[in-house]
Amino acid sequence: MIEWLAGILVGFMIHEGAHIAVADMNGGNITYNQNIEWTYIGPNQKSVAIAGLAAQAITSEILLRRDYQTNFTKGWLTYNVGNTLSYALQNELRGGYRDLANFTQEEARGIEAVMLVHSYTVAKRLEWKFFPTRNGIQIVVDL
Repeated sequence: MIEWLAGILVGFMIHEGAHIAVADMNGGNITYNQNIEWTYIGPNQKSVAIAGLAAQAITSEILLRRDYQTNFTKGWLTYNVGNTLSYALQNELRGGYRDLANFTQEEARGIEAVMLVHSYTVAKRLEWKFFPTRNGIQIVVDL
């Protein structure tokens, strides 16, 4: 279970780190508040905004081409898919959410569509087994 949680944490760190890296490459300044919401001052706002979701898609593809049955990898993929679903849902409900608020509604919906289809394919390739295993037995989380 610790490995799975560590994977989720790394997924989060990669997502946020991508925003920071792209902001730095563009010569801008990015700051975070207590809610882990960022403010960017500099050129190419949209490239900074999409960097986190793009990093999720890229790392998902890399992880799925390696040994993705480890609990750490399952945690990371759980974050990538879950975060994408969360962004799409909250963006639709709020009419502009976090990274997607930097885009027009049409652009945001296009990004949502691509990311949701990608997340579906990740889940399908993972055979929907996101939760960690112990001694080869799937741990069931009953909500």
